[in-house]
Amino acid sequence: MHLGLNLAKGFILAGESNGSDIALAVARLYADSQPVSPPLTGLYLACPMVMNKDTVPEKYREYFVSMDQNADGPILTSESIQFLQCMLSPSA
Repeated sequence: MHLGLNLAKGFILAGESNGSDIALAVARLYADSQPVSPPLTGLYLACPMVMNKDTVPEKYREYFVSMDQNADGPILTSESIQFLQCMLSPSA
């Protein structure tokens, strides 16, 4: 099967949920590297966690409550989310 891909034209990174966060972190690291070839031409991020209490705009903070409401969730707790955010930080 030949897909006709040409990486010289670029590529897209994709991820879903926590994979979106990983794709976003990789894209940032890739964009910061020089020279960038092949070019990163797009991102597909399904359900990324791109905001937290520190980055949500002030005018929306009163609506940003789901992390507090679900802090002791059955799968992800606020502690585990903080750990993942630290691990996905470009400075990690």
